[in-house]
Amino acid sequence: MTKPVWHEGPPPFIGWWIASRFNNLSAWRWWNGYEWSSPAPSDCTRKEAAEAASKPANIRATIYWTDHWPDDAPVPRPTPPTDQLF
Repeated sequence: MTKPVWHEGPPPFIGWWIASRFNNLSAWRWWNGYEWSSPAPSDCTRKEAAEAASKPANIRATIYWTDHWPDDAPVPRPTPPTDQLF
């Protein structure tokens, strides 16, 4: 596995991303196009993930994200429609 590259700022499209303040590969967050959600651990249920996605992150610190996508990711990596790209 290649080493993940962490980025600052918004990701290129809406969706689930591995994103955290401290480069934690098991913390998933929903990016809604404007802000990050609360973290959802990679082993949470769909209901728990939906609940986390509905709550904005309660931090003002920088959240870093990676486009690294594990083979066993809980959600498939989507190919975004071109109208969702920022």
